[in-house]
Amino acid sequence: MAGLVAFAAFAVFVALVALVGPNAESGRLVELGNVYGDPDPPELAVAGDRLLLAVVGMDTQGRRLRLARMSDAGSASVEWLGEISLAADESAAVGLAAAEKRALLTWIFPDPESKHARVRVMAFDPRAADCKFKGLPISAADRDAEDPAVVARSDGFWVAFVERAASSRKSEAKPDSPPEDDGPSWRALDLDRGELTIVALDAKGRAVRPPIKAGPVSSHVVSFDLAAIEDGSALIAFRDNDAALGAASTGVTLVRVGSGASVERRTVPDSEVGLGSPTLLVDRDAPAGNRVWVAIHGQSDQLQFGNVGLDGKLIGPLRAEAELANAEPLLRAGSGLLVGRPRGRSVELKWMACRAIEATPHNPRSKP
Repeated sequence: MAGLVAFAAFAVFVALVALVGPNAESGRLVELGNVYGDPDPPELAVAGDRLLLAVVGMDTQGRRLRLARMSDAGSASVEWLGEISLAADESAAVGLAAAEKRALLTWIFPDPESKHARVRVMAFDPRAADCKFKGLPISAADRDAEDPAVVARSDGFWVAFVERAASSRKSEAKPDSPPEDDGPSWRALDLDRGELTIVALDAKGRAVRPPIKAGPVSSHVVSFDLAAIEDGSALIAFRDNDAALGAASTGVTLVRVGSGASVERRTVPDSEVGLGSPTLLVDRDAPAGNRVWVAIHGQSDQLQFGNVGLDGKLIGPLRAEAELANAEPLLRAGSGLLVGRPRGRSVELKWMACRAIEATPHNPRSKP
């Protein structure tokens, strides 16, 4: 499997996975079944020669999360390993990552005791015939969590998510709110403030130390991406909206979280950053210490790339790539980059060849 991308074809309510050949010269679509509502794309993870898939959708019985496996990229056979019902009023965001013999699934569930949305994790064997959805909560019981992301590390996993403060008081803005003794209370959220939290887990999905605050306490995280560095550290790129309500803010911060819980933050200058979410790409074929790239949209909406070292610092300045206008970077491997571009109701996948530019005092850059 040289490249993988998943998307949901909302117009026909079919979840699909695209199996892409080398250099995106060939590929085919595999249907995962009908989905309803407004589904997110399926999450994918590769475990050896197996492809794992987490699919969220609606049916006549409500919203549910299903876990599947494809054991052979050349086969269209999909094995369904298990499913769980999700609350209709909570986030449908899920995360999925895998190593050779272990995998981790994350999702949001409403805690019946605290009445808060919490992150739950489930470690499982990707070779098992089925999976029992017995997850462990890892986020705080007195806060609402959202947008969990997970990556595999050498001896376990990193899970990052956004936490927002909430109060249990009734919201007066909802005149049709249920009475006090009928179900959970309406929560009044500080929607502007979102703090980034990361947790190191072992191979069984158990926290090896308390959660770490990756962003400043006063941060207002609106989007982020997560990657693992080969030394066991985690790298996070996040957008922080610290401006007043209604004002524009374009701050992007790179955070390196060490295996010993150290946190180092470095901000990309606002003058180099436009709108859009940062993307982290890991090139497993690149030399050690040179495998992580960050993609950030510039002020003119052009896509910029920068190489990130083991210390979490950019290696040289960001470089704009005019050829990648309106493209979404999906995969970095060897001397190429897989990108996707929307084409009406379809997505066009294209393999872009990359070349190195010799560094000089006036041009200390290299193309991704």
